[in-house]
Amino acid sequence: MNNQYLFIIDTDGKRITSLVVGVHGDTMDDLKAKAAKEYPGKTVLEGTEEEQQKFMQPDAIYKDGKFATYVPTAGETAAAERAAIDNEYQANTAQLVNDLQIAQLRGDTDAQQSIMQEFSDMQTAYADAIKE
Repeated sequence: MNNQYLFIIDTDGKRITSLVVGVHGDTMDDLKAKAAKEYPGKTVLEGTEEEQQKFMQPDAIYKDGKFATYVPTAGETAAAERAAIDNEYQANTAQLVNDLQIAQLRGDTDAQQSIMQEFSDMQTAYADAIKE
């Protein structure tokens, strides 16, 4: 099947969505009208299954009339790294809270002290990690 697509692209060249003739409208003009209404100011590109497959590649973008690989900005990379650190910290904190509650229920004061020290060490490591 040779579908006709209308790709909606953001300012970085990333595909926001694809509209397909026969699915989202009867004609390419229908798709363009839908895109103008639902995605005002976005770039549109007509294409086929071949372009759709290119857009499906990780980090694919369409810039200056050709496909390329998106390279994240330093800010995006830093934000992703910070999010990963935050997620790890939150997961570890949840586990320590659970472990501490179990130790408290058991009346195991040695385990409680150990868990509290581990939490303190983790907070220090987290603070150091987010300073970098």
